Amino acid sequence: MRKDKDDMEKLLLRAKKDANKFFSSFPYANFNKDVHYNLEKGRKPIPIKSLNYKLCLKYSVLGICFLLFLIGAIYKYNKNSFVRDKMVSMGEPVSQQMLKFEEENIYQWLHFFKINKPYQKDNNLLAVIWSPINNGDFEMVYSSMFENSSRPLPVHIIGFPENRSSIIIISSKNDEGKYIHYRIISYKDNRFLTYFEQNYVAGGKIEVVDGAIKETRLVPNNYVEKNDDQDMSKIVTYYIPYQSDKWGNITLPLEKLNMNKGEHIAIIGDESVPIEISDSKLLLSWDRESSLVRLNNDIKHLYAGNSGNEYIYIKPVNGGISKRIFINVIDGDETEKEK
Repeated sequence: MRKDKDDMEKLLLRAKKDANKFFSSFPYANFNKDVHYNLEKGRKPIPIKSLNYKLCLKYSVLGICFLLFLIGAIYKYNKNSFVRDKMVSMGEPVSQQMLKFEEENIYQWLHFFKINKPYQKDNNLLAVIWSPINNGDFEMVYSSMFENSSRPLPVHIIGFPENRSSIIIISSKNDEGKYIHYRIISYKDNRFLTYFEQNYVAGGKIEVVDGAIKETRLVPNNYVEKNDDQDMSKIVTYYIPYQSDKWGNITLPLEKLNMNKGEHIAIIGDESVPIEISDSKLLLSWDRESSLVRLNNDIKHLYAGNSGNEYIYIKPVNGGISKRIFINVIDGDETEKEK
């Protein structure tokens, strides 16, 4: 936008110079002399031959050309502005949330903007995280598009006191509340890294429970016949985020997790630090082929198939100290029908 304004100012300045040049060379003195002479002679008509006809014609043509050039330039400028407005539309933020991390003295801002794709009008949101820099200014450090979604949801932050890092959960839902989008982002050493993201989670809900990220979603009982009237089942998944310190040791935001039989666990973190999970009598491997929830194959998935309690250990594959979580599985139905 700034470049377009500069180009317009240059064009107007050029037009002003051409106009001054045109009028500075016009024969005003001769015209004044002829006017006074004819007034003294009784207002006789000025003979055409007394004017420099060729000179007047020349300046008239130049004036018309200049006028057409100026009109064309203004039309092109307005047309380009119209095209820009049609291609991208983004105004004031519809939501502003402060991000304050316990281990740092600075704060950051999460803004949601309404934004349209080129030549389309739809309810898209652009999430932007701003970080403060020198002189009170801010720079954009993260952005993500939330398509067909117009209602930002409150942000969640999970802290890792051991290695001065945090997990941020950004989410939104559509006007009817039929689905949500969300992003799970790691913040460490002034860097943002997306751990996990999901779009169009039907009947979705995101919560933070005892340091774990609890996702609730609805899936159809009969996935082949998709329609709005069919029965839906509820699936609950606890995402346990992990990070590693500079020595490669695992850090976790929780030590204990209570869950129901039939619910799921997924361990997520930096893929550059692969992990392994100890054998468990309560948590079974998640059958990816029959699952309706499609997730990254690198993410460790477990399913609470038995009730009871035990410790599970999360250990870095390439060496380092492992961490343990006490899991308490309570008897419950494997699925809950949506009423």
